[in-house]
Amino acid sequence: MTSLFALLSRVFFAVAVLVPAAAVAEPQGRALLVGVSDYPREAVGDLQLTGPKNDVALMFDTLPRLGVRPENTIVLADGLEQTAAGRGAGRPTRAAILAALGELATKSGPGDFVLVYLSGHGSQQPMVDASRHEVAKADGLEEIFLPIDIGPWEDAVGAVKNALVDHELGRAVTAIRAKGARVWVVIDACHSGTMTRASGGDVAKQVPPSVLRIPEAALEKARAAEAARREKAAGSRGRAGGARP
Repeated sequence: MTSLFALLSRVFFAVAVLVPAAAVAEPQGRALLVGVSDYPREAVGDLQLTGPKNDVALMFDTLPRLGVRPENTIVLADGLEQTAAGRGAGRPTRAAILAALGELATKSGPGDFVLVYLSGHGSQQPMVDASRHEVAKADGLEEIFLPIDIGPWEDAVGAVKNALVDHELGRAVTAIRAKGARVWVVIDACHSGTMTRASGGDVAKQVPPSVLRIPEAALEKARAAEAARREKAAGSRGRAGGARP
């Protein structure tokens, strides 16, 4: 974590230097720290975590040294031995996370630095509506972060209950950036990128779609639908490129 904090320090310094002296409001450092550890067994089985609550505690202790005041930090985490001074730690539910992101968008201003930190389980579910995504999903699946109130797959709506979906997080970050703030998003969860913490004799506590009761048929249908859409788009481009005036 040392390299992350060192990099954050440089970002704070850069923000302080680049903001004009005539700015009406002094730039602020803000943060949302989310850590989910004690997942309900009825939802994910025996896949509880220890790291998230420890990571959130370390991040909260370190952020003031980087210029983020405790009153500007929202903590949503379970299992913490000590609550965040002045704010108290709330439960990391889907509704609470979305509300906190909305609060950051409301309070942030030009020149602010905002850190969004999510630590917990991640998984994937079938993509229902491609128009919700700014970037095409080649595999037909969308990534999800699992809040503390995560539930199983619901056939009626075609989604995992209470999951935080990638396009929802993307829109929330865009809203904060629209206020002129610089946003960093750090996600310590499966399917957040191409990195993994598991190596050697370590055991990765990942939540595969089957644990969330997502039917394999639904996953395959989503993959096939996206493949067909891409094939059709490629064919359309080919016909357009070969057409004569």
